Amino acid sequence: MKIINRIILTSVLIYAHQGDVLGQDLEKTDIIVQEQNWTELIEEITESNDDESNAEDLQDRFSELSENPISLNTATKEMLESIPFLSEEQIEALSYYLYRYGPLLSLSELMLVEGMDEQTLRWMKPFVRIGKPATFPVEMSTWKNAFKYGKQELRTRFGRSIQEKAGYTHASDSTHKNESYSGDPFHIYLRYGFNYKKKIQWGMVLEKDAGEKLWNKKNKGIDYASFHFSIKDQKRIKTLIIGDYNLQFGQGLVCASSFSMGKSVSGTAIEKIGTNISRHFSASESGFFRGIGATFILKPFVWQTVETKGKFGLEMTTFASTRNLDAKVSEKSFSTISTSELHRTIKELEIKDQLKLYTIGAHFSLKANYGQFGLTGLTYGFNADFNPEPKPYNCHYFRGRQGGNYSLDYRLRYKGMLFFGEFGMDVNGNTAFLSGTTLHPNSKLDISILTRNYAPKYQAYYGNSFSEGTSVQNEYGFFATCEWKLLKNWRLNAYYDLFVFPWLKYGINKPSNGSDHAIQATWKPSFNSELILRFKSKTKDKNLSGKNNTLLPVEKQTKNQMRIQISTKYGNWVLKTVIDGNLTKTIEKETQGFSASQEVNYSPVDKPISFSIKYALFDTDLYDNRIYSYEKDLPGTFSMTPFYGEGNRFSLLLKYKMTNATCIQIKVGHSVYHNRQEVGTGLEQVHGNQLTDIRSLFLWKF
Repeated sequence: MKIINRIILTSVLIYAHQGDVLGQDLEKTDIIVQEQNWTELIEEITESNDDESNAEDLQDRFSELSENPISLNTATKEMLESIPFLSEEQIEALSYYLYRYGPLLSLSELMLVEGMDEQTLRWMKPFVRIGKPATFPVEMSTWKNAFKYGKQELRTRFGRSIQEKAGYTHASDSTHKNESYSGDPFHIYLRYGFNYKKKIQWGMVLEKDAGEKLWNKKNKGIDYASFHFSIKDQKRIKTLIIGDYNLQFGQGLVCASSFSMGKSVSGTAIEKIGTNISRHFSASESGFFRGIGATFILKPFVWQTVETKGKFGLEMTTFASTRNLDAKVSEKSFSTISTSELHRTIKELEIKDQLKLYTIGAHFSLKANYGQFGLTGLTYGFNADFNPEPKPYNCHYFRGRQGGNYSLDYRLRYKGMLFFGEFGMDVNGNTAFLSGTTLHPNSKLDISILTRNYAPKYQAYYGNSFSEGTSVQNEYGFFATCEWKLLKNWRLNAYYDLFVFPWLKYGINKPSNGSDHAIQATWKPSFNSELILRFKSKTKDKNLSGKNNTLLPVEKQTKNQMRIQISTKYGNWVLKTVIDGNLTKTIEKETQGFSASQEVNYSPVDKPISFSIKYALFDTDLYDNRIYSYEKDLPGTFSMTPFYGEGNRFSLLLKYKMTNATCIQIKVGHSVYHNRQEVGTGLEQVHGNQLTDIRSLFLWKF
């Protein structure tokens, strides 16, 4: 009976969405899918998250996914986990659906999968396809086939600021060499990649930031160079990477270097999921591992039916890494590690690669029908002693040369509910704990709850988990989020976070606490139009400014934010209007910020030219009232522009597709400030009230 119902419902969905049918030309369909504007998803997630580092990682992840869509009918669970916004429950439900009913006939059939909704389907479309790629015959992964059918890509990017910055003004004057940039104002980037069905991959990234030398004796080459070689699904070797790679285990209490949704108002997927090891293929110069890492299948696991349940699988991931970091090492000691990733001045060049970091570890994963358990252990060491300047707030920071962590993570399913969490410990016995639950009281309501308890003395150099602070340390908290489908065209999302810092933090002279909550209503009167209303409010402690006291008193600061967003699609045109406002309250004063923007996108499928134009006006009282606005940019480049002061900004992204394999893109951004005659600070300062950036990209796939 279930199969008959499925056939009937699938027939209706196929009739309603004829463009998704597998019977159409696969090659043409794939091009259309890849051309979809997935950057709107980036904006939808990041503008409700406000975490720039996470957003850049997410942009890299989505860029790679859009260029290599996942074939759903042949996808493994690990492949589905590479889609960041899918929850564990949705992945399990889709895996079971494919196992129970066989191949999908249409993308719209995903609506029949338990836990899937219209928003998730809309987000997934740019990154998935139905059948196998038409260009690949059915075959085993061999080197002969890899060289014959593998795809290659070459990407180059150039850019600079039009106005001259202070760092270049006296660059040719030897008397100012310590106060100037050593290189030219051009940013240069080159990336080459080879990909054979994601089973054999290698790639290289070269980058020079503006102000850095293209070539010098110290570097013996370009400032940043990255390389990786990866093979997957070779008998017992699930993944093997030599070169640069990222790791993620459990919920990130011990080790995680990839994106997590965090406190997003656009969904309830708060659990960290994804592959244990993945290649590092971006220009980010921090947070990755360099060496060798591999995941081995000790005992294969296959989804079992109720009659044969009890089977389990076992995997092991091992890794070793050696990294050079930027730090000023003096007498076998250093106080800080620079994460600016810039080497423009003599001072910045002097600390480049002066510190070595060694890491080795392993992770075991036990998988079964009802869930999985993981055990992680790693140790790391520096070639010098870490000894930060003693301050009250950093008395629990890591000191010395060696450290390490251990953790146990779990993910369990029971009667439609998901339980997940991790317990971590450092070598000194200090602990961190995170636990979460996701449940569905009914088909229209999704709820997720998460608690965390990170001891002030807990130390995890590679820790990156759900938190209000910047590290997995010194924090207790409770977080809850929900999604409620009120009516057919209405959706309500909300979250609430309560956090406590039991010890001092930088900029706060006493134990502190705060809260953060948001609510968003989305109305879709038609398939081509959408209205979003969002309200966010955060209250937290901060030192009272403007006083001469040695120990500054602490005050409460509340920042309320509101957004109205209207999007409409007319054929190949998409119009989006956004109005942002905020109000910041402290004991002494109230300040506010405002911005309004209009965006026009033109993306025809059958023409070589597409473009995006955005114009924004802004007026903010203080830096605390700054408003972040996402701008469409070149592939591999993330732009979350902060509006601060009074002025306006214009941006243009132009794309010209010369052939099916080559294209050129140009991005221009121009800002005008009405309340100042200098833009920027220090060596980045520009005389005048205008700032213009221009960059271009050439992409060749062969």
